Amino acid sequence: MVARFGLGLASRAIFLHDEVIAEWFPQRQRGSPRRRECETNIGAVLAPLIVPLVVAADGSHWQIAFCSPPCLAVLWLFGWWRMYRSPAEHRG
Repeated sequence: MVARFGLGLASRAIFLHDEVIAEWFPQRQRGSPRRRECETNIGAVLAPLIVPLVVAADGSHWQIAFCSPPCLAVLWLFGWWRMYRSPAEHRG
């Protein structure tokens, strides 16, 4: 239950691009960055390749495969909060 809560909380970090695109791009140009969205596709391709490397052949260590995505997403969220600036606050 804790891992599921963490994944739900951290999924907000993964899908922040909607707000970022709305902030950084004029409405007429928002289609261009949307075409480049691929994080969900990358996860769907990499997960079946990585999970067998983490989980042992006898099924042990499945907890690592289940708990690591929320942990990585929370790390991404904290990094995002630390580095992201709105266009008004951005130096460049």
